[in-house]
Amino acid sequence: MKYERGTLAWSLVLLVGCGGSTGAGAAESGSVGSTGGGTTPGTEAEFITAYCNLFVPCCVDAGLGTGQACSIALGALVAQKPYNATAAPACLQEMQQASTQSDFCTNGGSGPSCSNVFSGGSGTKGPGQPCSQDGDCLAPSGGMATCYLQTVFVDGGTASTGSCMQLTAGQAGQGPCFETISGNSSSSAGSSTSMPPPARGYFCDVASGVACNFTTQKCTALGIAGQACQQDQDCVAADYCQAFPTNTCAARIADGASCAASSEDPCQATSYCDSGSQTCKPRLANGVPCTVDQQCQGQMCTNGTCSGSSNTSLSIICGQ
Repeated sequence: MKYERGTLAWSLVLLVGCGGSTGAGAAESGSVGSTGGGTTPGTEAEFITAYCNLFVPCCVDAGLGTGQACSIALGALVAQKPYNATAAPACLQEMQQASTQSDFCTNGGSGPSCSNVFSGGSGTKGPGQPCSQDGDCLAPSGGMATCYLQTVFVDGGTASTGSCMQLTAGQAGQGPCFETISGNSSSSAGSSTSMPPPARGYFCDVASGVACNFTTQKCTALGIAGQACQQDQDCVAADYCQAFPTNTCAARIADGASCAASSEDPCQATSYCDSGSQTCKPRLANGVPCTVDQQCQGQMCTNGTCSGSSNTSLSIICGQ
């Protein structure tokens, strides 16, 4: 089961907008947001700047400017919910790591701790306690909480019950795991109809080099060429999951090479499989003539010209 993750890292984009590095929050924070690793925000304004600055290169590359939507939206969020300074450094560290991935600008970032930064609506129920939604459950430090729904058969029908489960980041070999996080997407094993879930478990973050093997329920190191896989996120970034005929990781195809034999997306992250030549080609910059969206860097071909971005989330981030 695949769904969009609702943490601050990307739900911020979908719910309140994000982008840019200036504005109400940024004005007070100096150069905090422009540093690489090791940023330790002491105030709300410093966190806003550091968080928003991570998306500026995405906006620039997509031709969407740098905007002020992020700092404005986060400033509004700060006014509505309490700021958790303890969770902020972990959130930024996770987002900085995610920003080094080739698909960061298209898939967003996975920062589990970010859901705790503005946590005015967080739940109070501990692990194993009854729940009806994720918001009922108390998230652990540096992790997340989920309301694990279990379906049981009763009198010829079914009934669902939920219990809070706390998830923390897992390393290779740790389990049981229940989710693989990759950018703003998450794959889960789904709910159980038999055994009750444990009160605590792990999520496996692709940005940290692991994915959840839902058969063994262990975080497993991302596969390299020749190793078994079920989906692209099971493989290292330089590979994709070649479903036919072997279901194994394979190196992404270089520009100019044939992509005719693949039904997946086998080209480099910055390229596409051209249907005419059946070869991988670099995506086109804004302003260059095009015929289909996939040819463009922003994946939007309007009136025969690459323009902007079809990524609605990114457009919101950048204030366009």
